[in-house]
Amino acid sequence: MTSSSAASIPASVIERIDNAATRMPEPAFRGLRLLVVEDSVDTLNMLTMWLKSHGCEVRAVSSAADAMALATEYLPALVISDIGMPDVDGYELIRRLRATPGLELVPAIALTGYARDEDREMALAAGYDAHIAKPPRMEELLNLVKMLAGNRSHHREPESPLQE
Repeated sequence: MTSSSAASIPASVIERIDNAATRMPEPAFRGLRLLVVEDSVDTLNMLTMWLKSHGCEVRAVSSAADAMALATEYLPALVISDIGMPDVDGYELIRRLRATPGLELVPAIALTGYARDEDREMALAAGYDAHIAKPPRMEELLNLVKMLAGNRSHHREPESPLQE
């Protein structure tokens, strides 16, 4: 039985996610802390599942306000955010992140339906490090995550079972 939320995700995308989930996580992504901000529940769930299947630690929120509240505590290695969100858009979110001590240098990817050249320029000018149009090519997104979040200091260290 297919749920109504899965019906809006193209079958080819679901197949790619299923295939990715059977892979072993790459060491580069194991424990990598990502914050995903997306107001579409379907897209948020798809991205979260896909990134987790690669070994990332993902916190997912559906608004810029929730992202700001979580980011200061979570200190992500990278932010992936939609631009067109209600209340506070992705442009304002990145401006606020860049103005927050400890978050000003966190890499950020704009993942958005705004796909014109002007939209890309606006995203980069606002403070994003990269811009990808929806629907994303997952391998392109993964390569960007790897390139932008290469700093291992934002990885969660595995807990030792032999802590004294």
